[in-house]
Amino acid sequence: MEIDETQIDKPGGHNGRELDLMLAGKKPMSSFLAEDVVPPELIGDAEFQPYAETSQIEKFVVRNEEPAFEMRTYCLPTEEWRGNSKTLSFAFHEKARLKAFSTG
Repeated sequence: MEIDETQIDKPGGHNGRELDLMLAGKKPMSSFLAEDVVPPELIGDAEFQPYAETSQIEKFVVRNEEPAFEMRTYCLPTEEWRGNSKTLSFAFHEKARLKAFSTG
């Protein structure tokens, strides 16, 4: 797939092309919100799995129970810090949300 460099930084310019951009080294990270009620084939990250299994791309998953969803983040092996950062950020915000809900 040919990559149009002029479209990468535009809003939505990478939609549907995340994996190609990552494999070309043009995009260091991609994230997907996978709601349990959405069929897996509509989430858009199934094609990442073979690359995650062979460690060509690192996969980070954070599970949320209410509402039920997973946040899936994929990073290039040299960009693991991005996945760790996104995971920690999510955990911090979720903890704050739960605290506000339980005290409010």
